[in-house]
Amino acid sequence: IFARIGGEEFVILLLDTSQEQAFNKGLEIIKSIEKLSINTDQNGLLKFTVSIGVSSLNVDDIEIQCAISRADNALYKAKTQGRNKVVMYE
Repeated sequence: IFARIGGEEFVILLLDTSQEQAFNKGLEIIKSIEKLSINTDQNGLLKFTVSIGVSSLNVDDIEIQCAISRADNALYKAKTQGRNKVVMYE
C-alpha cells in the first residue's frame, strides 16, 4: 500500500514483510531512483536521491500512526547521515 502523507513524504506499507526485508526493499528503491535522471536545457542533468526510514508495526501499537512516527524518526536520521540512505528504527 503506497500513500502520500505530506509534501515530499510517502509511506509504503509492506504486508507479510519483516523489518529486514523492508530495509532491503528500501535499498532496492534507492538503487532504482539513483538510475533516474532528467536532462534539462538550462541546468543539465537532474539526478534524484531518496531517504528512507523503516519501522515495523508492533502488536502493542494502538494505531498505524505509531509505526509511521517511528519510521519518520528513522527517516530524519537518514537525512542527517547524508541522504540517499535507508535507516531502520532501533
